[in-house]
Amino acid sequence: MPHPRTWIAIATLAGALLAHGATPAVAEVKPLYVAPFIGWTFFDNDRLFQTGEPISNDVYFGGRAGARMTDLLGIEIAGGYAGTKDCASCTESWLHFSGNLVLSPAPAHILDPFVSVGAGWSRSKHTVGSDDDAATVEIAVGARMRLNETFGLRLEARNVMARSHDGWSKSHINDVVVGAGLTIGFGGNGDPEVARSEVIYETADPDMDSDGDGVVDRLDRCPNTPPGTKVDRQGCTIVPPVDVLERELLDTGRLAISDVNFDYDKSELRPDAYAAMDSVGKVLTKWPGLRIQIDAYTDSRGTEAYNMDLSHRRAESVREYLLRRYPQFNPTQLTARNYGENDPVVPNTSAANMQLNRRVEFLVLNKEILEQRK
Repeated sequence: MPHPRTWIAIATLAGALLAHGATPAVAEVKPLYVAPFIGWTFFDNDRLFQTGEPISNDVYFGGRAGARMTDLLGIEIAGGYAGTKDCASCTESWLHFSGNLVLSPAPAHILDPFVSVGAGWSRSKHTVGSDDDAATVEIAVGARMRLNETFGLRLEARNVMARSHDGWSKSHINDVVVGAGLTIGFGGNGDPEVARSEVIYETADPDMDSDGDGVVDRLDRCPNTPPGTKVDRQGCTIVPPVDVLERELLDTGRLAISDVNFDYDKSELRPDAYAAMDSVGKVLTKWPGLRIQIDAYTDSRGTEAYNMDLSHRRAESVREYLLRRYPQFNPTQLTARNYGENDPVVPNTSAANMQLNRRVEFLVLNKEILEQRK
């Protein structure tokens, strides 16, 4: 069984993670990840130097790599190394490797606690005498804190129990690793436009309309349309004609587009927003000298600070799309600003209203260029 100090460390870390449920979700979860890891090794008091003295605790270097199999479960390999000295020329080293099953109930949240159980192997290498190899059982608890779609921080406490030469029933060596790492996520469906447009509905009801846009699923080429969105016969967002947008720009010096759609708590553009974005790009590029401020807004769900960060990422996402799609833009022409949940156009009292508030506006900063056109 793990040493009592192990349970204290694990219980303390687990208790600190119980508040994760109130944390709002963020970006799409990457299915694969690696995490370089550094920490501190607390060696079991019964692990001894050749002199008979307990091995002193020391720095730990390691790594983790894993893959998510379902919303709750994943697999992970873990490994690391710690070295310490008994005397000036007496180096002792300890290393371990294991395969683990990971349970993480909130992968799409900013804070995702996890627990893992696995089995593996460890080796204690002595300056004098033979090495000690042992099968191991590992238990770990921790949390991954998401920084953005790719990077995150990992906190972890791990107990490594080594099998005794006399069998598992006699096992009592428990080494504990506590540390942190940088998680790097990767993989996924590639091009989001292709991945999301190739949805195949398998339903026994040919008249089912899952998103309630008035177009049945078997004919809907733009699934999961937000409530209240006006769509065409194929279920895709109806985009105002370019001449209508051009007149709005000349009259007001801005374009307000609520059809630049984002899913709740996401910063990636939805494929059904591309048509609206392209119409905006066609209008704005008619005046090569325009300087445009891209203002992004969210609905009221989540904290104010989080919504400010989310709207910043959304504004940057729109800016990057326009620069990529319309290379005639100079990057200095487009700036991004975030307003979070401020200045809602309608009260955040329904799903349709909140969709309208998750909008993007394009403000012309040098309106004198437009005046020359009038």
